[in-house]
Amino acid sequence: MDFEKGEEFLSRIRSLGTVLLDTVSRTSAAEYLSAVRSLVADTTFSRVQSCHIDRLSIAAIDILVESTAELPEDSTCMINLHGCHGKGAQPDNTACFGKRTQHILVEIIGTTLLETNQDVVYAWATRTHQEFKRRGVATKGGYPNLMRPEESVQDCFGISWDRLKALKAKLDSDNVFSNAVPSLV
Repeated sequence: MDFEKGEEFLSRIRSLGTVLLDTVSRTSAAEYLSAVRSLVADTTFSRVQSCHIDRLSIAAIDILVESTAELPEDSTCMINLHGCHGKGAQPDNTACFGKRTQHILVEIIGTTLLETNQDVVYAWATRTHQEFKRRGVATKGGYPNLMRPEESVQDCFGISWDRLKALKAKLDSDNVFSNAVPSLV
């Protein structure tokens, strides 16, 4: 085990500011995998995509109904709708996300336990996502961590993009958070 490397990495993260809650402790790979295995199936094949829509319009409902009717067999595919409202939907030039209006985040999750069903599930998720765009229902952006590599993460941040890149360079010059939103580097 290379606990020293782990401690060095944690030290870098802890030095970035005041830590409010720290539950990190030494855990062997076997202990970690045992804990994770109790939460998920051994093998899951997933594709998750997202987009924003301004409202639950007739066109959006049509896409949801059509996609639901086409759910692949032997899958656990789903579409989650997250209502974004309140303070997070108020104009604020100091906030990071560019979508500062009331909207709905559409989270499209294609999942199967069967490797033989993987392509069908991926195609369903991609097709559903593309329908929101093709019919002009989706607006720019989505949830950054759920975007495909070919999508522009910059669209998620709008006018805040340049400011975020500058902050990233200033506050994380060693690129500790290299996997958070890689395109900020």
